[in-house]
Amino acid sequence: MLTGITAKAYNRQSLDINVNGQSRNMIVFTPSTMRDNMPLMIVTHGMNQNPEYQLDGDKLYEMIDTAKFVVTYLRSDGNTWDTGGTKDQNFVIKTIEEMQSRYNIDINRVYWSGFSMGSMLIFHCIAQMQDRIAAFAPTSGIQFSESPWNNCKKPVNLIEITSYKDDVFGYDQYNMHGYIENFAKHDQHPTYKKTPNYRPSPDCYYTGDLEQWSGGPNGGEVWMFSGSEGGHWPSSYNRLLIWNFCKRHSLDSGIPTITMSNPTVSDRYTSYDTIMVAIHAADADGSLRLLRIYIDGGLKATKALTDTPEYDMEYKWVKPRVGSHTIRVVATDNEGKTREFSRTITIIDLKPFINALNAALTEAKQLMTATEGEQYEACATIRTKIQDLIDKYDGTTSTSIDDIEQATQTLTDLTSQLSTRRDNLDQYFLITAQADSIISLYADNPVVSEMRQYQRLVTARNYYDLTPQQMMQDSRLEAAVRQLKVYINSFENATVGISQLTMSQSDEAGAWVDYITLDGRRIANPQGIVVRRIHHADGTVSTAKVVVTKP
Repeated sequence: MLTGITAKAYNRQSLDINVNGQSRNMIVFTPSTMRDNMPLMIVTHGMNQNPEYQLDGDKLYEMIDTAKFVVTYLRSDGNTWDTGGTKDQNFVIKTIEEMQSRYNIDINRVYWSGFSMGSMLIFHCIAQMQDRIAAFAPTSGIQFSESPWNNCKKPVNLIEITSYKDDVFGYDQYNMHGYIENFAKHDQHPTYKKTPNYRPSPDCYYTGDLEQWSGGPNGGEVWMFSGSEGGHWPSSYNRLLIWNFCKRHSLDSGIPTITMSNPTVSDRYTSYDTIMVAIHAADADGSLRLLRIYIDGGLKATKALTDTPEYDMEYKWVKPRVGSHTIRVVATDNEGKTREFSRTITIIDLKPFINALNAALTEAKQLMTATEGEQYEACATIRTKIQDLIDKYDGTTSTSIDDIEQATQTLTDLTSQLSTRRDNLDQYFLITAQADSIISLYADNPVVSEMRQYQRLVTARNYYDLTPQQMMQDSRLEAAVRQLKVYINSFENATVGISQLTMSQSDEAGAWVDYITLDGRRIANPQGIVVRRIHHADGTVSTAKVVVTKP
């Protein structure tokens, strides 16, 4: 019996699976070191709650590296579980299949715990899930509107954990004890044991009553723990009791086992694929008698066997139709016991992927034409990669969805890179031409060429006179454009409104001219950038910033 928790070592992931055409989510915890045939614990949370709240409360995931099991916390579709139909029962079934496919869990040691409405779901499904779930561990909840013990085909392994002080599923209000005892009566357990002052875990601050019914003619056992304290919330104090109960149980090892190596739930298939359905069946205490493979309810392959304890069977599925399909395998042993295994896969329509590739090819070709010429020499490396893809995939007959999707993504990425490089080069050549024009225009003007803004522009232009190799770096091109724009704008702001003229008087009758510096001082012999003022005969004054050169 596990009595303590050691190191916390695990991997956590959010996982989406397809359940009858709907995406459903779960949070999966696996031990840091995986091995085959580990048990699986499924957990369903309460109403208006979520896996994050549940796992933060029950902390079952902290046990997995020590106890070596996988735990998955399922997420409801909305705020409630389907406690009247089969929607969430199918979710649980698909979860088992997914975990078997991904982690090769032991399908004979699958357990199901829940809280509140998540426990109601357990009781609603319990009779239909006895061939898939080895032990049930609901907490703080029952399906009070149903009597599921009457529908159980065989004895159940069940532990209910509750609190005398639960204020939602009241102990007396819902007759919690009587409800659980009905399972023990149905399974005809003659032995009853009550352990008062039982502490569910060493660190628990309270005790309670542990009741156990067992000894029925067909096996199974029923336990119930009622805590003296606590309330209506997931509690980590229950995790050891839950695990120590569940790990005692396994489904009938005499029932045949089935594993499906192909197709997998993680691979993607199209209607062009030929899918090899590959299964392995075994019977531990006898031999296999009959194997059958169904697709969407139709029998596709049958194999009769004699004195065969295990067998590998294949069925070639040619040109599957687009859509969702369920593959079901049934194994029957020499005692007439059967095991079923189902896996649902989706056949994807390849046409949208081909259309996306063709659109990417068209865009790439257009851009290749637009980047011909010496001015785009710095695009050569990218253009070569794109041309290789065009040569390979233009008119492709590939039916591999992964190959086509990867080609589309790579081509799209390269086209984006080429477009960026082209735009950067265009802007670089434009801005350098503008800078060269300004520098050339004022090179022989001693007043302007000595301006600080002009000299900084010259320095920047020389610095950003990029080599062909440097032009292959988009960051260098972008920096050159950005900085040259700054220096050009600085120069233009300093010279805005300036006209070149020689010092002269106004031709206007009665007007006279004088000059002041930019800071407002009147000067008799202006030169360089100054403000020219014309005093008109009517008393008004007009001004202009000018560059004055001596005649």
